[in-house]
Amino acid sequence: MTTTIVMPTSLRQASEPHERTEGRGSWVWRVLAVVGPVATIILYWYIAQSAIAPRTGYDENHLLQMARLVSGDDNVTQLAGSGYYPGWAVVLAPIWWFTHDAATVYAAALTVSNVIGVATIVPLALLGRRLRLTWPQSITISSIVMILPARSAFAEYALSEQAIAFFVAWVVLAAFALWQRPSWWRVVLFVAAIGAAYVTHPRTIALVATAGIWLLGFALRRWRLALLGLALLFCAYVAADRFAQYVAERVLLNGYGKDATLQNTLDNFDASIFLKVFLNQTWVQVVGTAGLFAVGSVVVVVWTIRELRERRLGTGTFMFGMILSAVLVSAIWWTRPDVLLRVVGWVRLDAWTYSRYIDPVAAIVVLVALAALVRGLRWSVVATAVGVFAAGAAAVVLGVARNVPLWGWYSASNPAILPWRFLFPDAPFVLPLTPTFTNDARFWVWATTFVFVCLGAYVVLRNHPRTLATCLLALSCALALLANPNMTRPYPANTTGAVEQIESVALGPDRARIDFDIACRAPGRSDAINWLPFWLSPRVVEIVDRRVGERFDSDLVVSCEDWPEADAFGARAYDADPDYSYRLWVLPGELQDELDAAGLLR
Repeated sequence: MTTTIVMPTSLRQASEPHERTEGRGSWVWRVLAVVGPVATIILYWYIAQSAIAPRTGYDENHLLQMARLVSGDDNVTQLAGSGYYPGWAVVLAPIWWFTHDAATVYAAALTVSNVIGVATIVPLALLGRRLRLTWPQSITISSIVMILPARSAFAEYALSEQAIAFFVAWVVLAAFALWQRPSWWRVVLFVAAIGAAYVTHPRTIALVATAGIWLLGFALRRWRLALLGLALLFCAYVAADRFAQYVAERVLLNGYGKDATLQNTLDNFDASIFLKVFLNQTWVQVVGTAGLFAVGSVVVVVWTIRELRERRLGTGTFMFGMILSAVLVSAIWWTRPDVLLRVVGWVRLDAWTYSRYIDPVAAIVVLVALAALVRGLRWSVVATAVGVFAAGAAAVVLGVARNVPLWGWYSASNPAILPWRFLFPDAPFVLPLTPTFTNDARFWVWATTFVFVCLGAYVVLRNHPRTLATCLLALSCALALLANPNMTRPYPANTTGAVEQIESVALGPDRARIDFDIACRAPGRSDAINWLPFWLSPRVVEIVDRRVGERFDSDLVVSCEDWPEADAFGARAYDADPDYSYRLWVLPGELQDELDAAGLLR
């Protein structure tokens, strides 16, 4: 039996966006449907220009080395850190079949990521069609979603973020399809999409939990299909976890450690800090989407209320559970007083304004908001969004923001705030400080004002969907350009140059083998461990732990910049600057003699 999917008609059974035809302006939508995807492609390409190497030795290098292992290469040096789930590594694994040059691998991984990012327009547009928009309208609003900073900021990273957003879009589309026309194969596709998302990143446990509860409610309609879905969901969850654990044990020096981090967070849970993080991260979502997250949330809540009144958990309820669970997971993860309350040393603004964990799910809420606005949203819905946001913003600006170190470290994991970097202070200031339009904490007031202006524009333009779509497409492009991370790339250029010079002078066609002295501790040890094995590929980098009796097998050793045992080993430093407080040393032998004769040793 087919069930028609409709958005609610009002806040009280009367003000749901009504369907609009294209009318005489259909050509505008067709033009926008071409401009939107083209603009997405151009922006992704432009933003990616600075990405000549990974930005982080953790989130990127870990997954690239995991991909190397999954490709069948057993020569993968173990890494420092708590680990990541390997779904994205599976997607990238084929790259290693064709090349082991690190720079080429990274460029290919970045290309794959951005192709998937642009391709996410497809499931989003299909979802737009199920929200009763035309194809041109659906493609246009999907492009806006993918251009906003939450998606475009990752165009210069080979992270799993674009893949997660891609899978989440298919999860929601599969939920719509399953609800509209239940069948066993739609249940399989629904669970498969959830499994793909979960094996890519454990934070999508929010999706798994939401799907489990939703399938329980689905039993009221088709209990056999619900039972099948729950069984498959459990199998997918267990399989993803075990696969992730297997890869982690093979790739990580100390095994997977995120569970311990979460347990520590829960053991030291502080409800007041959790509430502040929850409010702040929700406020950040509204700012990063020009108010669309607030509008979409109101629509989804009304949709859910209507379904609950009718005693059925439909697609609105699924989306509500999905976004609520995602925000809760992110807020709980970042309820970490040791990080949030630090105002000296490594001060982290990113922990207060972290939007990355919510962004893929928020994209669906933004799509719902855009669909509602295109179809002619009544002013009362936007007015409700204004009221809810005003209450939340007051709590954030007057309460939470007073104690946030706005001078702290941030990254692309905070894409929602990146367009506002020009308002951030250059130096620390005394906390607490209530934000005003002119003081060092002015970002909070100006960003909040921006949202109110946008919400006011939606009220004015709600009966002019083509104009609204055109303006939002232009605004999203501007925000994407302002949010362009353009981060530095701290790859080990000095050590790489030294190894290449040694190969050209002394080794000829042979590749150098390098030992890494893990027993010598320096401030950048984890960075060195995570960077050198990947960036020196296809060369072999072996970790040697002298504390357990292991010995160096290579004439080339990476150890501390001021290696205390250098004289005892007869090692000479290569004439190159260090990377991460580690430098290249040459042990006694023919190679040392040859390099010494060439004047390449200190």
